[in-house]
Amino acid sequence: MSSDRALEVNLGVDEHDELDRKIDRAHGHVGMLNRTLFVIGVLAFVGLFVVLPQLESIWPFITTGL
Repeated sequence: MSSDRALEVNLGVDEHDELDRKIDRAHGHVGMLNRTLFVIGVLAFVGLFVVLPQLESIWPFITTGL
């Protein structure tokens, strides 16, 4: 075993790398959740405050698109 590798093992670098991977994975999941909730919120806002008040005039366009 090389002296650099022995030093890494003694310092527990492999354990820190695994912890970093777990933290990065958790941050990735939290970011994805935040992004998803933001998109749902924007769609709900548009639906409630833009489309719903003008539904009577927008309805023909919606049904034509469907």
